[in-house]
Amino acid sequence: MGAGHTLCHRTPQHNSLGQVAALLSNQCGCPPFLARAVTRARREENMVAKDRLLNGLHKLNETNALVDGMKDQLAKLAPVLETKSKATAELLAKVCVCVCVHVCVCACTCMTN
Repeated sequence: MGAGHTLCHRTPQHNSLGQVAALLSNQCGCPPFLARAVTRARREENMVAKDRLLNGLHKLNETNALVDGMKDQLAKLAPVLETKSKATAELLAKVCVCVCVHVCVCACTCMTN
């Protein structure tokens, strides 16, 4: 751009791409083909940014759906987990009693022999 030449006070996002090209051509004396090239490059940059944003949004939606599914599974399995935990605790208590009794009986038998 030449000295003292600026684009419209509005940012290019608020102008149509044709207006941006016209501003470049009229205000800085850029040849029309250069203004079109800049406009095309900006359009491509915007498309890439839009695609990235849409891909990210799609991934977030997929992740939210997976998390919701896992929450449902967890809610269904919570009662089963609680029941099995209680059964495991009871079995462990029985095993400990059996081991303690067996050790005491064995110890007593060994001491008497």
